[in-house]
Amino acid sequence: MSSSTEATEPTAEEIVAGPAVTGDLHGELSRAARPFSRTTRVLAGLVVLAAVFAAGAWTHAAFAPASAPVPVRQAVR
Repeated sequence: MSSSTEATEPTAEEIVAGPAVTGDLHGELSRAARPFSRTTRVLAGLVVLAAVFAAGAWTHAAFAPASAPVPVRQAVR
């Protein structure tokens, strides 16, 4: 690295001493208060719905009585 690059980079003390948010603090706090976006919630709901469907199918296959065999019809000649 050259000495000019090192001089322009802030030190750790300067970073810590600086403001955390340089723009809209209220907007930043609002975004931080909502950790999950609508898209994430919708996808999570679809995953839960698929899991419930799979669990229902498994339960039905495990506990439902075996279906009666379908009678085979004789070919008419």
